[in-house]
Amino acid sequence: FIDNPENISIGDSVWIDRNSILTAGVVQQKNIRTINNSDMDGRLLLGSNIHIGIGTIIQGHGGVSIQDYFTSGAGSKIYSLSNDVKKSHSGTNSRDKDSLHYIKGKVDIGRNVWLGINTTVVSTKIDDDVFTMPNSIITRPVEKNSIVGSTVKNSIGQRFE
Repeated sequence: FIDNPENISIGDSVWIDRNSILTAGVVQQKNIRTINNSDMDGRLLLGSNIHIGIGTIIQGHGGVSIQDYFTSGAGSKIYSLSNDVKKSHSGTNSRDKDSLHYIKGKVDIGRNVWLGINTTVVSTKIDDDVFTMPNSIITRPVEKNSIVGSTVKNSIGQRFE
């Protein structure tokens, strides 16, 4: 499924597997906090020689750039816009639109990056030649030529101040 194709650029030899979702476009909402500046707001740019695995979601509302020779494992997710859990006191579907809060940050993925099955990437940069282990959650920059994985801790802090 491709949503807002006018905001999506796809290079040569790109294989988009079934049940994948590519979405882009500028979101017109109040209360959006930007965590890293982006000149690509609302755009999704895919390089060449890329394989988007089965069921991958790439959400480019805050800007996503993916360089050549990228591979996503099945079920991978890349997000550049998310709900701000520290400020949203009325869920994500409130009639009071002023109570909805979002975080926007571009995703920049380098050349020859492979995301393992079910990897989630949120508003960060991944340098060239990186492999992520299956089920990784990537929220911080990843250095070139790395193999990374992550695990979920029981508690990482309070949700509300």
